[in-house]
Amino acid sequence: MPTIQRRLPQTNITRQRALNTAFNKNSITPPGTGPLTTTTETRLGTTRTAYNNALIAHNSAKADQTTNTPLKDAEIENLRMYVSHFMQVFNLGVARNKYPAGHRAYYQLNVGSSAVPNLDQEDNVILWANNLVTGDPLRITAGGVAMANPSIAEVQAALTSTMTAFNAYSAFAEALDTAEEALEDLNPDTDSLIKRVWDEVETFYGEEEPSSKRENARRWGVIYISTAQATLTGLVKEAGVPRPDTDVTLDQTGTVVRTNSEGRYTIVTNLIGDATLSVHGPAPENPTGHQFVVIPDHNDDITINVPDIIW
Repeated sequence: MPTIQRRLPQTNITRQRALNTAFNKNSITPPGTGPLTTTTETRLGTTRTAYNNALIAHNSAKADQTTNTPLKDAEIENLRMYVSHFMQVFNLGVARNKYPAGHRAYYQLNVGSSAVPNLDQEDNVILWANNLVTGDPLRITAGGVAMANPSIAEVQAALTSTMTAFNAYSAFAEALDTAEEALEDLNPDTDSLIKRVWDEVETFYGEEEPSSKRENARRWGVIYISTAQATLTGLVKEAGVPRPDTDVTLDQTGTVVRTNSEGRYTIVTNLIGDATLSVHGPAPENPTGHQFVVIPDHNDDITINVPDIIW
């Protein structure tokens, strides 16, 4: 016989959902007729506002970092090319006796080897770019012939551009860390409040039949799970075409799955009662007439609500 129990939120999104659901339900409940004490109502309003603002700040910081990441990666890749090409051209010059092999030391390279050092890591690319830019003027002063194709000026330009992008990325990453820490700081008090809200709700409906109590409590955001699992399956379409590689979220638990090559999703869950599926994807270039549609398969254990469309 499956057992049923409630499950408190375990993610930032499900915490936000719990706060908003309880707040919205309380706001349409006549004063003095609902399950929440005045103290809890006040605390719910204050905490919900603070948590929503913190989550907005976090999502904004994450969007900034995500947007900046490919820009930084492109600059690193460009710098990697210039560093590698400079070293290769220099070594070819050594092979032609145009440059003394000993001049590799100005770049902190092994004077007896023509191998290009490992440039897989970003830090290594920047390190060797700096070695080239620092060492080449010393080499020229010592009588070395200036390099071309690429020149050290081109390496310097690529390094400068990379550092600009890298520093911007680091600032965005630091802002994201700060936003994540701010959310983490709110979570203990938020979890305590949600538990208090749910306790008061369940106490209020405590004399009803278990199924009726759970049905009423769910309207206040209480989540119940069962030891028995249910499987949610369905199809995601955009403008009538199956949408592969698209995230589908079971909002009540925060579970995220990705559609397969045919646009189908499968979510295995212990949730009972209502389920809301949210579809997450990039905004279309022309949103007119383009909308995600979730077509759930039949399921007797869970009622699937109309999904939210989130760009």
